[in-house]
Amino acid sequence: MNIPKKIIKRTRDVIKTDSGKNIQTSSYNRITGRSVSKEKDITDKTKAEPRTRYVEKQVVKRDKDGNWKSEKETRKLFTGGRKVKSDTTYTNYKKGGLIKKKK
Repeated sequence: MNIPKKIIKRTRDVIKTDSGKNIQTSSYNRITGRSVSKEKDITDKTKAEPRTRYVEKQVVKRDKDGNWKSEKETRKLFTGGRKVKSDTTYTNYKKGGLIKKKK
């Protein structure tokens, strides 16, 4: 009996630390060839400092052979609920070679 594979594969890991927690999530869609991995590092609020959250996200698109077509990396820093810093980098690939990079 053949069991069909899942179209979207998801994983989620939560690691609690002394000062907060670290959350790592990832998903992969077999049909579209899109994989998303996100890492959140959250530091709890103390009397001296507000709550800090750092989010790093990577989105990769693949072709049918498994080679990367494009990549997008986003980094965000939030302190006290407000965005402090944001950075996004795009990279496009063609037949395994690097074409262009935007920032």
